[in-house]
Amino acid sequence: MAKSTPLFVGLDVHKDSIAVAHAQGGRSEPPVFVGKIGTRQADLDQLIRRLQVT
Repeated sequence: MAKSTPLFVGLDVHKDSIAVAHAQGGRSEPPVFVGKIGTRQADLDQLIRRLQVT
């Protein structure tokens, strides 16, 4: 079984949008800016599906 690595997700929440960045735990690489998403639940669901690793 492969050892899992945590994924840290940063959310900068505003009234009309959410800015998203992520960084792999245990690595020295800088965070990756994903972009801005909407504030609806469907937008967050889509983000989670996009960030999931199979």
